[in-house]
Amino acid sequence: MKYRRLRIAWSADDADGYRSASGIATCASVLFIALIAADVLVLFTLIRQIQVLELWRSGISVSAGQATASDAHQISFAAIDAIFGIASTIGLLVWIYRAYRNCHALGVPDVNSPGLSVAWFFIPAANLFVPYFVLRELWKASTPGAGADWQNVRTPWLLVWWWITWFARGVVQYSPWAIVCGELQLSQNAISGPYLVGYQWEFAWGLLLAEVL
Repeated sequence: MKYRRLRIAWSADDADGYRSASGIATCASVLFIALIAADVLVLFTLIRQIQVLELWRSGISVSAGQATASDAHQISFAAIDAIFGIASTIGLLVWIYRAYRNCHALGVPDVNSPGLSVAWFFIPAANLFVPYFVLRELWKASTPGAGADWQNVRTPWLLVWWWITWFARGVVQYSPWAIVCGELQLSQNAISGPYLVGYQWEFAWGLLLAEVL
C-alpha cells in the first residue's frame, strides 16, 4: 500500500490548486445584503397584510381593491425575496466549496471534502445541524497560523449564534413561495368570503417570524 506524504503549503503561492475565494466572498456578501433589504420590504408588506386580516377577524369589511393592491405588493416583494434567497444560498455554497478546495490545496490535514461539505446543506434534517459543523471546521482549518493544530482553534460565539438562527429558521419552515405562487391572496377573501382568514393570519405571522430570523 502506498501512502501519500502530507505536504503543508505555508503560503498561497506555494500551493497547487489554490485559488483566492475573496471574489466569491464579496459576491455572496452583496447578495446577502440585497436579501436583507428584500427581507425588510417583505416585513413591511406582511405587517400591512396582518392589519388587513385583523380587520376581517374583527368583522370589518375590506374592499376588493384594497385587498388586490395588498396582494400585488406582497407578490412582488416576496418574489424578489425568494430570488435573492436562492442566489445568496448559491453564493454561500460556492464560497464554501472554494474555501474547502483551498484548505486541501494548502495541505490542511483531516478536513472534509468540498463536495460532501456542500451536500450536507441539501439533506433533510441533517441540514439543520451539520452546516454548523461544516462552517466550524472551515473556520478552524482556515485560521492563519493554525497549521496542523487547527482542530484546537477556538470556535467563535458569532458562529454559534449564526447556527441558532439557522436552526430556528429551519424549524419555523415558512416560505414566501405560497405568496409568489398565488396560493394565499387577500383578494380571495374579498370575493368568496373570509373562510381563509384564520389560515392566512397564521401564515402571515409565521412568515414574519421566519423573515426576522
